Amino acid sequence: MSEKQGNSLIKNAFILSGAAILSKILGAFYQAFLYQQIGSAGVGIYMKGLYFYSMLLAISASGIPIAVSKMVAEERAAGRKDVAERIFSNSNKILGLLGGAFALLLFVFAPFIANNIYKDPRIIYVLQAMAPAIFIVAIMGSIRGYFQGKENMTPTGVSQIIEQVVRVGFSVAITLFLINSFKEIPVLDIVNGVAFGPFLGAVFSLLILLVYLYFDRKNTVA
Repeated sequence: MSEKQGNSLIKNAFILSGAAILSKILGAFYQAFLYQQIGSAGVGIYMKGLYFYSMLLAISASGIPIAVSKMVAEERAAGRKDVAERIFSNSNKILGLLGGAFALLLFVFAPFIANNIYKDPRIIYVLQAMAPAIFIVAIMGSIRGYFQGKENMTPTGVSQIIEQVVRVGFSVAITLFLINSFKEIPVLDIVNGVAFGPFLGAVFSLLILLVYLYFDRKNTVA
């Protein structure tokens, strides 16, 4: 391994580790805030929906960034950049279809899942609010894998931070807004508002990745 490759490896590891640590800190603050504002009952409702959403997310996109990264890196190292680009394009299509299918299934079957699996109809809207995020996160997995294959971890790290910042920021803002705007607002209404956070975070994260992708394409052509 050359000195340049070693420095690049350290830099990339630092970026991803920093992003993960910051995301964990924001997540801890986020959970503490929710417990203070809506109590354990409200957090329990939200977490039920989040657990099921996370499970489908793992099924639809787990390991994809690593697989795309490995294939892109191998093809680029062999000088077959056109093949690497086709791999990226095909992975986008596959993940788009897979993520879209899981998102649609979760949205449509949310009442069945809530009523028959969790025996708690209160999480129907939580599941439906989170469902579209599965499609977006699946697409992000392909883009992150592509950049990682090019040994560029900055887009992944930045997008992860933006995703968490937007999700936490929105959840805090909507919670405070609802509490301060409506007297004795039901906890379920606050939970339903907070449930939109993962989707909004994913949207902003994807936008950041698309900006990086645009400039990457522009520099490649240049």
